[in-house]
Amino acid sequence: MTGRIIMFSRSTVNRQRAAFTPFSVQKGDGSISLDGTWKFRWTPVPNERVMNFYQTNFNDKDWTDFPVPANWEVNGYGTPIYVSAGYPFKNRSSTGDGRTEN
Repeated sequence: MTGRIIMFSRSTVNRQRAAFTPFSVQKGDGSISLDGTWKFRWTPVPNERVMNFYQTNFNDKDWTDFPVPANWEVNGYGTPIYVSAGYPFKNRSSTGDGRTEN
Protein backbone atom coordinates (compact mmCIF):
# COMPACT_ATOMS: atom_id res chain seq x y z
CA MET A 1 0.00 0.00 0.00
CA THR A 2 1.35 3.38 -0.94
CA GLY A 3 1.24 6.22 1.59
CA ARG A 4 -0.59 9.39 0.67
CA ILE A 5 0.28 12.98 1.45
CA ILE A 6 -2.57 15.47 1.41
CA MET A 7 -1.48 19.02 0.75
CA PHE A 8 -3.44 22.25 0.99
CA SER A 9 -2.41 25.51 -0.50
CA ARG A 10 -2.03 28.26 2.06
CA SER A 11 -4.84 30.27 0.48
CA THR A 12 -7.26 27.34 0.87
CA VAL A 13 -6.45 26.92 4.57
CA ASN A 14 -6.79 30.64 5.25
CA ARG A 15 -10.10 30.85 3.44
CA GLN A 16 -11.52 27.96 5.48
CA ARG A 17 -10.34 29.46 8.74
CA ALA A 18 -11.77 32.86 7.85
CA ALA A 19 -15.28 31.48 7.38
CA PHE A 20 -17.70 32.67 10.02
CA THR A 21 -21.39 31.98 10.50
CA PRO A 22 -22.90 34.68 12.70
CA PHE A 23 -25.37 33.68 15.39
CA SER A 24 -28.91 34.76 14.77
CA VAL A 25 -32.01 34.05 16.79
CA GLN A 26 -34.65 32.18 14.87
CA LYS A 27 -38.28 31.93 15.96
CA GLY A 28 -38.80 28.61 17.74
CA ASP A 29 -35.11 27.81 18.26
CA GLY A 30 -35.38 27.91 22.07
CA SER A 31 -33.16 30.98 22.45
CA ILE A 32 -33.92 33.51 25.13
CA SER A 33 -32.27 36.89 25.59
CA LEU A 34 -30.86 37.65 29.03
CA ASP A 35 -30.66 41.38 28.24
CA GLY A 36 -32.69 43.65 30.48
CA THR A 37 -32.78 44.87 34.05
CA TRP A 38 -31.59 42.43 36.70
CA LYS A 39 -31.41 42.70 40.47
CA PHE A 40 -27.80 43.09 41.65
CA ARG A 41 -26.05 43.10 45.03
CA TRP A 42 -22.31 43.69 45.23
CA THR A 43 -20.52 41.66 47.87
CA PRO A 44 -16.82 42.51 48.26
CA VAL A 45 -15.93 39.30 50.13
CA PRO A 46 -17.44 35.81 49.82
CA ASN A 47 -18.34 35.60 53.53
CA GLU A 48 -20.80 38.48 53.07
CA ARG A 49 -22.71 36.82 50.21
CA VAL A 50 -26.42 36.18 50.47
CA MET A 51 -26.93 32.46 50.91
CA ASN A 52 -30.62 32.04 50.06
CA PHE A 53 -31.06 34.45 47.13
CA TYR A 54 -32.27 31.64 44.84
CA GLN A 55 -35.39 30.93 46.91
CA THR A 56 -38.63 32.04 45.24
CA ASN A 57 -39.78 33.98 48.32
CA PHE A 58 -36.47 35.90 48.67
CA ASN A 59 -36.95 39.67 49.15
CA ASP A 60 -34.61 41.55 46.80
CA LYS A 61 -36.24 44.99 47.12
CA ASP A 62 -33.03 46.50 48.57
CA TRP A 63 -30.93 45.23 45.66
CA THR A 64 -29.90 47.53 42.79
CA ASP A 65 -31.63 47.43 39.41
CA PHE A 66 -28.74 46.69 37.07
CA PRO A 67 -28.65 46.81 33.25
CA VAL A 68 -27.56 43.62 31.47
CA PRO A 69 -25.31 43.25 29.56
CA ALA A 70 -22.94 45.29 31.69
CA ASN A 71 -19.70 45.18 33.64
CA TRP A 72 -20.09 45.80 37.35
CA GLU A 73 -16.60 47.30 37.80
CA VAL A 74 -17.25 50.12 35.34
CA ASN A 75 -20.66 50.66 36.93
CA GLY A 76 -19.16 51.53 40.32
CA TYR A 77 -18.78 48.15 42.03
CA GLY A 78 -15.41 46.63 42.89
CA THR A 79 -12.13 47.69 41.32
CA PRO A 80 -11.61 47.65 37.55
CA ILE A 81 -8.54 45.66 36.50
CA TYR A 82 -6.98 46.80 33.25
CA VAL A 83 -4.06 44.97 31.69
CA SER A 84 -2.70 45.14 28.17
CA ALA A 85 -1.01 41.73 28.40
CA GLY A 86 -0.59 38.90 30.85
CA TYR A 87 -2.53 38.36 34.05
CA PRO A 88 -3.35 40.85 36.84
CA PHE A 89 -2.47 38.10 39.33
CA LYS A 90 0.28 35.51 39.71
CA ASN A 91 -0.26 32.71 37.21
CA ARG A 92 -0.20 29.29 38.82
CA SER A 93 0.19 26.45 36.35
CA SER A 94 -0.55 22.81 36.98
CA THR A 95 2.30 20.27 36.80
CA GLY A 96 -0.07 17.46 35.77
CA ASP A 97 0.45 15.49 38.98
CA GLY A 98 -1.90 17.51 41.20
CA ARG A 99 0.73 20.06 42.25
CA THR A 100 0.90 23.67 41.13
CA GLU A 101 3.96 25.72 40.29
CA ASN A 102 4.22 29.45 40.90
